[in-house]
Amino acid sequence: MGQLSSRQLLTAAKGGNRDALGQLLNDLRPYLRVVARNAHRGALLNLVDDSDLIQDAIVEVTQSFGHFRGSEVPQFLAWLRQVVSNTVHKSVRQLLHVQKRNPGMIDAGQKLDQIADSDQQPERIAQVREEAAQLAVALEQLPAEMQQVLLLRLIDDLPHAAIAHRLGRSEQATRMLYVRAVRQLREVFGE
Repeated sequence: MGQLSSRQLLTAAKGGNRDALGQLLNDLRPYLRVVARNAHRGALLNLVDDSDLIQDAIVEVTQSFGHFRGSEVPQFLAWLRQVVSNTVHKSVRQLLHVQKRNPGMIDAGQKLDQIADSDQQPERIAQVREEAAQLAVALEQLPAEMQQVLLLRLIDDLPHAAIAHRLGRSEQATRMLYVRAVRQLREVFGE
């Protein structure tokens, strides 16, 4: 495919080019990862790998791409986010069925319902999603441990003590890692 833009890939995909759709989705993997992590907000903890959720979402997107009626990248990102959120929501519901009495899972399911009920303006949502896609690409350039501390703090909204426990580090070391990660993300995102 070469170095086609997202817009060119979307146009080709709308024309029936499955390779273009595959390339577009591959280019958007960092965005998909952030959307998946944000959608489950820790509800799945270590029960499901983000990569599995992303792969499930890609399969769903590929199968239902014919239902996408937009023509612009921001419209596609909005639709894509909805498909990923629905896929994650479905996974959470399946896990809730398996682990009926896990209170953390139930709270997370309620959070997902609240997120889905959000009624922001469509233009603002599209703008935020486009910025999130750019941020996700920048985030992917950081070392894995920095990505993890940023996502746990900013997406999952965990306190530093909980992050430290999860990462097996001291709270002070976790705070320093977070500060370094934010600094490095600003440098990468600024580029």
